[in-house]
Amino acid sequence: AEDGIRDFCLSRGLGDVYKRQVVSTQSTWGKKLNLKMTRNRRCLTFFVALLVIFASGKPDLEDLVPQEPRMWDTIEKLMKNQSITLPTVKLCLFKAVSIENEPRAWLQLGMWSTFGYESKNFGHLMPSACDTVGFETLEQQDIFDSLIAEDPLNQTKRDVSLAERYLQNAYLAGSARAPVLIYFLYFLKLVQGESVVEFSPQELVEMEKLLNEGNVRGDDFARVAIGQGVNACNRRRDAKIPGLEQLDWILDTPFGHAGHSSGCYSCQTALHLITQAAHNSLQAISKLGGALPDIPEINDETSFEQRKEKEKDEPLQQEFFFLKQNAANGNVQAQIGVAETYFFGNPAWGVERNVPQAELYFQQAAQQNNAIAHYSLGLIKLHGLSGEVNHSQAFDHIKKSTELGSREGYSGLAYLHLHGIGVEKNETLAEEYFEKAARLGHVEAASNLGILLMGKNLTRAIHFFKFAAARGHHGALLNLAILYNQGQAEALNMTCEEITSMIKSRVLYQGEAREFAKQAYDAYRQKDYERAILLEIFLAILGYPKAASSVQYLFKKRRTGDISCRLDDQDLCSVAYRILGYYNGELDLLDEFGDTLYFGTKSLNASHSAAFSIYNLSNTTYARFSKAYMLQSGEGVTSNVTAAREIYQSIVSDWNFGPESIVSTAEILPSVISLTYLRVLELANKLKVAAMSLFSDL
Repeated sequence: AEDGIRDFCLSRGLGDVYKRQVVSTQSTWGKKLNLKMTRNRRCLTFFVALLVIFASGKPDLEDLVPQEPRMWDTIEKLMKNQSITLPTVKLCLFKAVSIENEPRAWLQLGMWSTFGYESKNFGHLMPSACDTVGFETLEQQDIFDSLIAEDPLNQTKRDVSLAERYLQNAYLAGSARAPVLIYFLYFLKLVQGESVVEFSPQELVEMEKLLNEGNVRGDDFARVAIGQGVNACNRRRDAKIPGLEQLDWILDTPFGHAGHSSGCYSCQTALHLITQAAHNSLQAISKLGGALPDIPEINDETSFEQRKEKEKDEPLQQEFFFLKQNAANGNVQAQIGVAETYFFGNPAWGVERNVPQAELYFQQAAQQNNAIAHYSLGLIKLHGLSGEVNHSQAFDHIKKSTELGSREGYSGLAYLHLHGIGVEKNETLAEEYFEKAARLGHVEAASNLGILLMGKNLTRAIHFFKFAAARGHHGALLNLAILYNQGQAEALNMTCEEITSMIKSRVLYQGEAREFAKQAYDAYRQKDYERAILLEIFLAILGYPKAASSVQYLFKKRRTGDISCRLDDQDLCSVAYRILGYYNGELDLLDEFGDTLYFGTKSLNASHSAAFSIYNLSNTTYARFSKAYMLQSGEGVTSNVTAAREIYQSIVSDWNFGPESIVSTAEILPSVISLTYLRVLELANKLKVAAMSLFSDL
């Protein structure tokens, strides 16, 4: 009954003040409900009233539901407006929490205090719609005044103590995201610890509760964190890598440690949670009209330095300028290029997504009978991406694209017939068009055809799902996961780990995580390394692919701002995030991690046996060479020259002089030298034996 009351209040945005744990400035848990606070007394009064209503048999709850908050829509518009300054937005946020106890406003304040502010928001206070909203009580005015005093409007630095208080209030007000951010602050203190401190069993339980609470409230980050923790637990248990005791502080996170009270949960548990998050990411993709381009990684030193050098002489924006110039001269390919750049956005060029602008260039290309342009215009009209929905125009443009030979057009035409949009509904014709597009290699059509075939021919449906999934189609991946969760593992002939890995790498970053990754990338380009690494750490500990790789790189390059690592050893954090990345599924981090274990760091003792175990898990050319070298020298493993020679020979066999060589000359050279050395050594030994035999005969 108590949980039912809690869930009801959460669904109505009334706040979660019933027996919940929150972070205090001392990082302790379990603060009691403070009845001196008016909003807590008000919510407690509501609970009592709710119980009385149920007891009286008259559960007419709608009368108790508060009015929809009035200020959040205004705040969202202000935050999207590039010309509006930080003090202006903060003033509105302070009013929203003081008057309406708005959880999203508390959360935004908490996120700014956690990750830092974006530089574009700085400036002077400006007039806004929030100025007309007045305080209803003296208490609201007092809350507002105290916020102004504690967090001045022109404050632009991170403040963890403020972040804890803001997130605590967001948590109590019912925010779904707040528990995950509180979990992050808890974890961050451990990363920056001044001594070797690990999570106690009780702390792990409390952190587990936070993630579970986020999941209950419907937060996708919490679901991904739990799911990835389960996968990491199983990977860690199965890998059995020795010598990692010094890294338990980062590995023993909730659900991710083999000593979990329930052991490691199954992969299917993780897949179920990650599938829910992936479903929401897929909805976000659909609203945008398609998947957005990947955010460039910030751990690629070569490309980053090349980009900086190029920007000195020829800014990247200049490339877009020339493309637009060609488009203006009537070049249809340039028109399509500009249109797609506006449609999806291009962070490297500094171009934000702008669908109305994209539509203008698509229209120019359509006038030249370009199939892509007509299909894209149909998509824009179908979903109303630049204004109102227009099904009639959508059908005309998409049909025209098929006449021009567009496979995308056939897929779109099938969709319109399937749902009766702009044309009479006809499932048979829809299936025919989907298959025609799929045979032409259109992955979305293949995925949709799989859906149509689900109730008719499961084998064919799976065939088309796999075809689309192998080419990165998000919906097909999600459908494979759903089929697995429904007990179709044998028909799929795929493991849970394979499906989970594909979804994580190709779907999850299209949701909210992409915005975090974009902010991290933008901060890195602006040399705001502290904000960049905090955002990447947040994604890394939640289990998002690539993030751990970025974090280890930033620690390695000392690009961390004021974020230090425990024991003042940046290399230790670099190592820790490499192994965390491996448990997150970033297998390419294994080689660097093996090297670190081989040589050791300031705080991490070298362990040749552990390094050998790491190289043994990887199958790259470098890892195979390192393994062979250690077998040859007997470092960390019993010497076995024969096994070493076989590995060297297998590496050399992968190489040829042509352009299709599996490995490069640089990769192969150490093995060639080592193999030559062993052969020379073997020949010398044979000559020695022959010489000794000759002298013996003499």
